[in-house]
Amino acid sequence: MLVVLRPSGSGLMTLAGLAVIVSAVCYSVSAIAVRVLGRTDSMESLMFWMISMLALGSTVLALPGWVPVRAADAWIIAEVGITGFCGQYGVTYAFRHGEASAVAPFEYTSLLWTMSLDRLLWHTSPDRYTLLGALIIIGSGVFLVRREQVHAEAEHP
Repeated sequence: MLVVLRPSGSGLMTLAGLAVIVSAVCYSVSAIAVRVLGRTDSMESLMFWMISMLALGSTVLALPGWVPVRAADAWIIAEVGITGFCGQYGVTYAFRHGEASAVAPFEYTSLLWTMSLDRLLWHTSPDRYTLLGALIIIGSGVFLVRREQVHAEAEHP
């Protein structure tokens, strides 16, 4: 993540840089919380609280520059809500029933989706630091999964 924010660290002490770090920490905490709370709480409860917290955080962030939603955009908002719900349900289900070290690497495909959509919609591509950082993140995730497999095989030959 630090490589993506630039090797000099200049991108780190910006609002965007801090948002990336806070986002990564919150994501990690939520993945662990789903795994722990999934032992006792229902899937519906997990989804309700996850989406409620996301809505609260999004509202707080949107308030300073709030612009009323146009009626013509209602279908887009509904589509984002439905697909977001389905995606969150899938991620929550995966983290609840699977090992986090095995589930997390599958989410790296979001990097490919994001780069593809950026290219398609805004005709932009990531720079070399972003690509290098993404490769490091993906490589470390694959390494951790492989390491977990090796340790699991050693414990249960």
